[in-house]
Amino acid sequence: MTERGTVGAALVLLATSIAAPARGQDGEQGPAAGGVPAQTVERAAALFERGLADMLAKRFASGCPTLAASYRTNPLPGTLFTLAECYAYWKRPATAMPLYRDFLSRVASMEPKQQDKQAERVQVARSQLAALEGRVAWLTISPASELPDGSVVLLDGIPVAPSLLGEPLAVDPGRRRVRA
Repeated sequence: MTERGTVGAALVLLATSIAAPARGQDGEQGPAAGGVPAQTVERAAALFERGLADMLAKRFASGCPTLAASYRTNPLPGTLFTLAECYAYWKRPATAMPLYRDFLSRVASMEPKQQDKQAERVQVARSQLAALEGRVAWLTISPASELPDGSVVLLDGIPVAPSLLGEPLAVDPGRRRVRA
């Protein structure tokens, strides 16, 4: 099977295993349990459905940000898992990996009954993390000289903490822009 066929088959499998996490299913915190207003839950669910549809149609450039918006609106573990999957299928391993780790951390803090409901996703997340580790590119930003006080180093427009200068940073494939 070609890589394209493998991704397509994996997305179909993913679609069958996701049960509308933005609606609070699968043991996730919905409006009654977490105090999230119904309007917020509905907005997150609509964003989730739109993002998932784009993801399944391989429109990752719109699907992943929409799933991220759903997660910001109502941060449910299933939405986080789906967001990680979106970035993984979009071949953004450095973005997907911390999302999978966050998902696993959130599940680890759940009650055992809720953990059981997330068991399939946990297996997928662990498998994906193992597969993605070998695909991550690393970039080390080492200034040639001491930077003046107050200097800011930007990687793709995002400030890099001074403590990370000289340390390997995980980056997604593609061109990178570093400015100081």
